[in-house]
Amino acid sequence: QTWKTAEPFGIADWSKTGDNFSIILKNNSFETLTLKSVQVSPNDYRLALTELVAPGAVVRVDISSENCPTGEEYTYSKSEISLTYDSENIQGKRKFGVADLSGMCN
Repeated sequence: QTWKTAEPFGIADWSKTGDNFSIILKNNSFETLTLKSVQVSPNDYRLALTELVAPGAVVRVDISSENCPTGEEYTYSKSEISLTYDSENIQGKRKFGVADLSGMCN
């Protein structure tokens, strides 16, 4: 499985510039979900989100991270990636990484 097709949330795109890591999440489920938090490493995460994401909709999440000079490679291990969200009937569900997120810093 890849991030683009993962359910309920897929990651359509990502990039890292300086000390900011941006990800574009897509709701690949058939119900509106409330995104609560995103973590990509023990020190890089975004809490206290309350983003309502309709089926098929996308949302951008910016995460403060360690500075990454232009042209340097980065990798976030799938074992450290997690998303916390609420469905209509169940709160506090978690989606864990399906693949590493890596690339070159901009």
